[in-house]
Amino acid sequence: MKKIILILNIFLFFVCCSISSADTDKRVFHHSLHYVNPKEVSILFDFTDINRMTKPLRVWDGLWVRIININHSNVKEGVYGYKVQFASDQEFNNILLPTNQPRHGITADNIAAFHFRNSNNSGPNEAGPRNVNAPQEVRRIMYNNFEILIRILNFEITGIENNKSLPAFAGIEFIIVVNKTVQ
Repeated sequence: MKKIILILNIFLFFVCCSISSADTDKRVFHHSLHYVNPKEVSILFDFTDINRMTKPLRVWDGLWVRIININHSNVKEGVYGYKVQFASDQEFNNILLPTNQPRHGITADNIAAFHFRNSNNSGPNEAGPRNVNAPQEVRRIMYNNFEILIRILNFEITGIENNKSLPAFAGIEFIIVVNKTVQ
């Protein structure tokens, strides 16, 4: 009996050691937020369930927020990105647009995994010839009557092992601080 248990333990050890996961880019940013202003609301989003989108959340009277998954056909696993969207109604019939973001191209209200990878997906997005000119872990976005600060707290990116698939989030955690600017 002891021999069988020993053989099973050895077998399980080799099976567990031979399991390899795909390469990922996992980073954690440590931030501490302290606010004592009644005009500010902080909302934490933690997407470890990658297929999850939020239902509209009430920020205050007349302001709602939701996060929408952005999908892409070349993403093999995970979520390509997330769009932060505000509206003046819970049904999102009156979507509010940022005043300091371009209408096309890379914007700070879209949090995409490729923003954090260099242009050929071979490493982190850093200054140099392969830099992707995209917002990083701190993003400030202006709207009429309010502004938001998005702080990416941590993420894990998949799809970095080859250039055939696009990088995608396996998980991400970020906080949005909404600040009234006009009464």
